[in-house]
Parts: sequence; C-alpha cells; structure tokens
Amino acid sequence: MNKIVNRVEWVDTLKFLGMWAIYIGHFANEAGLLYHYVFTFHVPLFFFISGFFALKNPEKSLWENTKKRFFNILIPYFILSFISIIFMIIQKPNEPLAIQTLILYLNQAIKGIRNTLSYGQALWFLPCLFFIAFYYDLITKIFKNKWLVTLIAFLLHIFASTLFKNNPLQDPKLFLNYDSAVCYLIYYALGAVIYPYLLKLDLTNSRKPLKIIISIVFIVCSLINVVALGGQKWFIISYFYSFSGILFFIPYLADILVTLSILFVYIFIAKLLSVFPLLHKVGKESLLLCGGETIMKTFVPLLLSFIGLTLHFTSPVIYVTYSFFLLIASHYTFNLLLKKTMPFIFK
Repeated sequence: MNKIVNRVEWVDTLKFLGMWAIYIGHFANEAGLLYHYVFTFHVPLFFFISGFFALKNPEKSLWENTKKRFFNILIPYFILSFISIIFMIIQKPNEPLAIQTLILYLNQAIKGIRNTLSYGQALWFLPCLFFIAFYYDLITKIFKNKWLVTLIAFLLHIFASTLFKNNPLQDPKLFLNYDSAVCYLIYYALGAVIYPYLLKLDLTNSRKPLKIIISIVFIVCSLINVVALGGQKWFIISYFYSFSGILFFIPYLADILVTLSILFVYIFIAKLLSVFPLLHKVGKESLLLCGGETIMKTFVPLLLSFIGLTLHFTSPVIYVTYSFFLLIASHYTFNLLLKKTMPFIFK
C-alpha cells in the first residue's frame, strides 16, 4: 500500500486486521459465517485506508504522481504476480499441462481482473488501487475541495453500479480493474476527507461529552456489525430500495454508510490494539501480504506433508487462528526474503 516516512501505528494495525479478514475470507465456506461477513467490508477497508495518504504531494503534476504510482504499485504487482506464478508452477512438477497453465496465469496477470487471478486472489487490489488513485488525482486537479471530490466520487459510484453492462462490484470485466476503480473510488475519497478527524480522535483523553458521543457511535456501529455477521447487511440496505425518483441515490448512500459503520468499529479496535508492536509491524507489510497469501497457504501444508503431517480443520475458529499464523509466518519468511533481496522495491 502507500509508503510513508512517519508511520501511524493504529493505521498499520488496521491494515493487519484487514489482511486477517482477507486471509479468512479466502477460505470461503470453511470460514463459516465469517466468509460472507468479511466480504461486506474488507475491500472497502483497504481503499479507505489508502485514501488516508491520497495526494501527499499535491503540488506535483498528474504525470509525476502517476509515474510514481506505476513504480510503487504496478511494478510490485507484476513482480509479486511473477513470483506467485513461478511458485504455483514449480510446486507441481509432474503437472502434464504446465506450459498451458503458465500461459493461463500470465494472461491472468496481464489482465489483472478481480476474481480471475487463480495464482493470487488478493493481488487484483493493486492495479485497481493504481486507477483509483489516478482518478482521484485527476479530479482533484479540477476541483480542489475534498468534499466536492467525494460527492463526485459518489456520483461515479452510482453511475458505474447502474450503467455499466456488468456491475463492476460483482462482475468486473475490464483491464486492470479500471471499471471496479470507478466504484471503489468513493471509499478512497472518504478516507481522504475523514482521516484528519480520525487522527485527532483520542479515545482516552477526550472530554466527557465527546466520550459519550463516541460510545454511542461505537455501540450503534457494533450492532450493525452483529447484523452483518449474521449475514443480514443487505436486509438493512434493502429497506432503502423503496426510494426512487429524485431520491434514487438513497440505497447507494445507505450501503456506503452501513459499510463505514462496520469500518469504524475496526478503527476503534485498531487504536486499542496498536499497543502490540507485532501487529503494526506486520500490518505495514500489507502489499507483501497480498502477494504472499496464496504462496503461504500452499507452502505451509506442502511443508508439513514432507514430515508426514496433514492439516485438517473442523471449525471456523481454527481457520481464524490459522489465518493469524499465516500472517505472522509470512512476516518472518516470505516478506523478509523479498525485503532483503529487493529492498529497492519492497522497503
């Protein structure tokens, strides 16, 4: 994700929680209720976090910012894709169709479309982020007010969700996810406008009236989380689909507000858990964690098989624990190896 000099520990902890949710979600139905739950928020969460650091150098031209993002986002995407593809090929040396599989994976990597990267499920996020940041930069060159930019992003969200032949949120089709980027731009823009307020938010030293407000907001957001965990997020939103005509935007606004409510709970949790150094140390490596997910999920069972052990999980709780272990293991193995061998790319 975005690289900054002065790290904010709770933000990196929030990234850790987001990556944990991604690892859990990609276990699909084996994760039980958590499978559908994490898919209600983990994608918006990362675009929201990325928006925290939108346009750190607004004085730079669109070309300069785009060039920088190309080297910071797209180059790592292709490197991590190449590493993942090579790993997936060599760990099946007796595969009779290895060449065809290699060609298939390379084709997937070049297109970079979400839900098609069988060699690395989370990697689609990187090219999508590249286009989101480009769109945001382009709009802010025309409109300087961040709230106005957020309104434009909201309108683009509605446009892309309704007028594209395919809904990019569910069925993206276009090169490097530039269709999905139009939909998710709203979360990036919201991250950009809300982040300064989150930085000022002190959960321990706030005055009593503010603490009461924060507590009420936390309780309401937590209740929405419970409903989402029960698989009923869309039940909340469906109530608003009765609006039409001039109020056509209400269902889309409700969806975004419900998602933000879920995110705010994790922001509170991240602020509390940021006292644990390991969590924010691992969280700041979210780019590498994206690239290493499929590798770690393939390598660990393979390694255990060499010593006669087989992983067999019977409970979603065990999948949650195992996902936590994979994140920590990736930090000390895959991530460390790439940072040592390619420090100019992965700092």
